[in-house]
Amino acid sequence: MTVHGGLRQRLIKDSLFNLVRDGLTDLGWFEASPARRDVKMVAKLIPLTEEISPTTIAMAPLDQSERELELGSSAAEIEWEIYFDIFAENEAIGVHLAGDVKAILGGRYPDIGRTSPVLPVYDYRQATPSVIFTCDLQDISVDRALLESPRPWQQYWWQIRVVVVDEDLGY
Repeated sequence: MTVHGGLRQRLIKDSLFNLVRDGLTDLGWFEASPARRDVKMVAKLIPLTEEISPTTIAMAPLDQSERELELGSSAAEIEWEIYFDIFAENEAIGVHLAGDVKAILGGRYPDIGRTSPVLPVYDYRQATPSVIFTCDLQDISVDRALLESPRPWQQYWWQIRVVVVDEDLGY
């Protein structure tokens, strides 16, 4: 069964969120540690004015672009720009966490089963979700968000950008 439109986008978004969350779980980021605050992950864009508790990761899907794959067909390549904003409690945790998220997305963590920059998209409508298609993860980059007058929770802010490439063949 093939999915299209909003359902397809929702399953891609949910699968990407779960890929990063599961990878960070495997790496021990969600286990309590006396060396750092508990890590939280949310699937929403956080406004600049909203106070964020360290150490929070927010996944924010943004712009999409689409191009036809074949003249006269409904096949399309859709590129979806997604950001993971990391609001860390200090420099060391921010660098470490941003590096781990980038490596998970880039398929550079064979110890946890991530060996390529591919996103398996699961059908979460099923009792036992299975992979129904895959997307490529491209143009993964890490930037330090530097604000002129950062609020305390924005002092150690990193952004990981990834482009999800979905080839929706239309059938």
